[in-house]
Amino acid sequence: MKVIIIGYGSIGNRHVTNLLTIPKIQIIIYTKQKIKNPSPTRVKIFNSISDGLKEKPDVAIISNETSFHVSVAIKLAKEGIDLFIEKPLSNSLKETNELCLIIKK
Repeated sequence: MKVIIIGYGSIGNRHVTNLLTIPKIQIIIYTKQKIKNPSPTRVKIFNSISDGLKEKPDVAIISNETSFHVSVAIKLAKEGIDLFIEKPLSNSLKETNELCLIIKK
């Protein structure tokens, strides 16, 4: 299974640490930061969501800034990727209806 982590702040880092305890999970990190790879054999790091999506993730954990949760979730949902979105869902209800409609499809 491949998991893409969107955002690598303290919460994204925690998700990566926890996922690395599960054998055979490949991790894709999308971050704007320059970071040291926590596991070169199991983790790939990208500074572009599009490049990360080329790795064909099965699941996404959205842990970037709250104001970007929904817009990123829409992009990933359109690709058919299952989503785990950190709380709060958003700082606004804008685009939440669109996200719900995409997920229902």
